[in-house]
This record gives sequence, C-alpha cells and structure tokens, in this order.
Amino acid sequence: MYKSLRNRLCITLFLLTSSVVCLVTAILCITNIRQASKSYRIENEKSVNEVLSKISAENRINDIWIAEFEDDKQALVAIFENGHQYSFGGRYITGTGRDLLVDIALNKTVEEGLDISNSLYSVDEAIEYEIKTADGSRYFGVAKAEMINASKITVIALFDDQPVIDDIKGIVSEYVIISFLGCFILLIISRFLSFKMVEPIIEADRKQKEFIAATSHELKTPLAVIKAVLSTAEMTGNKDQVISVVASETNRMTRLVNDLMSLARNDMGKWNVNIKEVDLELLILSCFEKYAPVLEANGHELTLDIPDSKLPKIKSDDDKLSEILEILLNNANDYSVENGVITLGAGKCGRGIVLFVEDEGPGIPDKLKQKVFERFYRADQGRSDRNHFGLGLSLASDYAKLIGASIELKDSRHRGSRFEIIL
Repeated sequence: MYKSLRNRLCITLFLLTSSVVCLVTAILCITNIRQASKSYRIENEKSVNEVLSKISAENRINDIWIAEFEDDKQALVAIFENGHQYSFGGRYITGTGRDLLVDIALNKTVEEGLDISNSLYSVDEAIEYEIKTADGSRYFGVAKAEMINASKITVIALFDDQPVIDDIKGIVSEYVIISFLGCFILLIISRFLSFKMVEPIIEADRKQKEFIAATSHELKTPLAVIKAVLSTAEMTGNKDQVISVVASETNRMTRLVNDLMSLARNDMGKWNVNIKEVDLELLILSCFEKYAPVLEANGHELTLDIPDSKLPKIKSDDDKLSEILEILLNNANDYSVENGVITLGAGKCGRGIVLFVEDEGPGIPDKLKQKVFERFYRADQGRSDRNHFGLGLSLASDYAKLIGASIELKDSRHRGSRFEIIL
C-alpha cells in the first residue's frame, strides 16, 4: 500500500515540478531565439547602412571594398543606381547562381514596396524579407535606397541564414539538455521527497497498530484474571475473594480507560485549558501535603526543595500543572528504590521557572530518555506491576504542551531520574 502511495506521490511531484521547469525552459529558449534573430536582423541592417555610408563618403562604388565586404559578411551584395544594376562580379558564390539570386531578390524588393527607379521617392527604413531557393538554401534579404548626389542608390544584400539557423539549433539543444538534466534531478528529488512525505504516515500507522495491540493486551489481562477467579469461585465458593479481585481489576480497567479517554480527547483537540494566575508555592505545597502520606505508606520519603525567596506567580492552568506533578510523583513512587527519597521542588531557570520531581530509581539511559514519553512505553519492560500502563508520562507531556510548557528528563544527583517542567 505504502509503496503504491510513494510511487503516486513521486509521479505527481515529478509531473508538477518538471512541467514548471519545462515551461520556464521553453519560455527562456523562445526568448533567446527571438533575441538572436533580432540581433541578426539588426546586424544585417547595419551592414547595408555601412555600404550606403561608404558610397556616400567616397562618392563612388569601390569594387575592392565591396568584394571584401562580401567575404567578411558572407553575403551577396547588389547595387542599383537609378534602377540600373551596377556591374560587379562579386566574390560570394551561391549554389543557385548569382544572377538568378539577384533577380529573385530584386523582384522581392519591388513586391515589398521599394521603388528602385530614378525618382524622389526613398525610404528611411530598410525592407526585410526571406528567400528560399529551389535547392533549399535560405537567405535573409535587406534592401534600402538613399538619394546620393542626385542619384538614387539602392543596395540589396542577401545574407546566408545558415549561421543563425545553426545558432538557433545550438540554443535549442542547450535548453533541451538543461531540461533533461533538470527533469532527472527533479525525479531524484521527487523520489526522495515522496519517501519523506510517506514516512510520517507509516510511523503513525505503526504507532496506531502498537497502540491497539498494547491496549488490547492491557484490557485482556484483567478480563482474564476476572474469568479465572470466577471459574475458581464456582468450585471453592469463596465469594469474598471473587469480589475483591473483580473490584481490583475493575478499578485497573477504569484507570486504563480514563487514561485512554484523556489521550483521545487530546488527539481530537478537546482538552480545555483554563489559564489564570497561579501561585506556584501554594500549588507545590498542596501536592506535597497530598502525596507525602501516600509515598510514606509505600516506604518512600517525600522532601521539599523550594527557594527561600518567594516564587513569582505565573499565568497557567493550575489543574493541568497539578495533574502533571501527580503523574511524575506516581512515576517516582513506582520506580524508586525501597526507602528511597523523592524530591519535589522548584527554582528559577533563566527568565523562566522550573518545577521538578527527582527520585532515586534505577535511572534511564540517554538513548531512551525521549522514548519514555511514548504511549505504552515502559523503561523496564520486564516490570510485573500491572498497575503501570505506560501512559502517564505521555499524558504529562501532552498536558505540558497544552499549557505552553515542556518536560525534560535528566539524570538526578542520586543516579535516578529528574523530570523538569519548564514554564
């Protein structure tokens, strides 16, 4: 299922991104082709103006200079004075034949509206056109007429289109290569991103399956105990034992269901937060008075560690803070060594305040410190205490995030664990 999802995401990402890249590349390619064509036309028009300027400056037609011009520009030049063609053999050789090509260019010039006869009519702008001969050769023609010393001089120049065609092919090839390289890179990136995008879904599905399996196991155990006790009671008739066991296991299932409901409400965003001014010293003392007897009954000692200076009041949810502290104290009670000392305290941390619960338990390795906040996780997997579900610290972490706080797990001074609530 996930492989198919990854492939679909990869294809979708690739098609979207590659389409954008190809579109941008095509636009840039067309822009460059137009720019190259425009530069080519401007350069050719300048060349024709250069011929007219040369004739005007020297007041004559210089055969040698025209021949050199044809060699340099790879162009055919025809000059007309008052409609009569100037006799000039030229150096530029064409497959079509020079005379035939000049006739074709002259007819095209006239068709485009340039009168080369002896008249006062002339044009300031050059006439441009394209010619394609029978042998497939393509030429770009530029014609312009000017009055020079009472004579109308018309210059027609035919430039071979092959150089600019080669340039355009080079531009297209360059952008095609860029497009293919871009698409190949995008394919790799799309594949990588599709894996990254599916990873959270796979992880969520894995956690959901683990959650269902763990919940089923936790519910199955008390039910199995109740069933076994009931079966035994049918033979022994010991009703008092049955009532005691059923009540104990029912209470255990009730605690589990309550924890699961709390987690479900958090997942659905239905936890309510009542932010108000909280007196931290009063809250800590209240927790201390509530849990000192409980911990003492279990063979532990609860000590208080708060600064001599009064702690400032803060804006928070006192109910959620109390629940977090109770969860941490219950956790310390479960994992502390016999006759161990558990410390409940508070202090300043930079600009904030930290509440902490410290125990003398076995401690938790650094690589597992973050995992203890996962649902149903137990640092001691071999622990046989069935009253500990592995949900408390997950709830505490969720409560902390809800009120804008965070919980960190550190090593205590006595090799145990120190949970800090950073406000």
